Amino acid sequence: MEANKKLGTWSKTKLNTMKHKAVIFCSVFDIKHDAEGKMTSYKARFVAQDFKQVPGGTFDETWAPGPKAATTISLFAVAAAKSWEVHDVDVKTAFLNANLEKELYIKPSDSIEPERMEKMGRPNLALYRKKQAGRLWGTKLEKELKGLGAVRSKVDPCLYEWHHPVHGSVFILLYVDDLIVAEEKLAGVDAFKRSVSAMFDVRDMGEVYDFIGMKVIATA
Repeated sequence: MEANKKLGTWSKTKLNTMKHKAVIFCSVFDIKHDAEGKMTSYKARFVAQDFKQVPGGTFDETWAPGPKAATTISLFAVAAAKSWEVHDVDVKTAFLNANLEKELYIKPSDSIEPERMEKMGRPNLALYRKKQAGRLWGTKLEKELKGLGAVRSKVDPCLYEWHHPVHGSVFILLYVDDLIVAEEKLAGVDAFKRSVSAMFDVRDMGEVYDFIGMKVIATA
């Protein structure tokens, strides 16, 4: 909730302006696990009950960045064969970096903000579980990476190559809010981390140990 308030996720508006475009929101609590099933963190999000959204009305296309299995396997295979550095960068509250293009209204539950029960909120940003949230975030990320000079693969839209003038080619694989960064030397990986941290609030996860349910083991 602090992140939502800081970013200005929604604006206050009168109750009678919601019309037929209201979507009820609620809190969801979850536990994240690694590839071995061990608990890694507790998660809490303020999310949309997306089943109340209407196709063509409150959302259009729905998708989120996700690489092909063959692309993921190929990148890790090349990295292993050439002893590359492979790191993970997690974008915090990723969807809140994208602006919402559709008119929607929310009513926070009284357990979250009792004083606002007589008012509605109009979301400015793509909250989690809005049907279009993944697409909006993916579009925002693509724009920022291209602005950085990264080139998207013609084979897989979730694979980018960023050419650093000193360190050479850095490869970035996207999976929703996780960015897998692969390069021959650590300096190249760190250069990309500095660039992406200037665009988003990120968490440096260091070397990859698990990705999309796969356990990654570094070998000498």
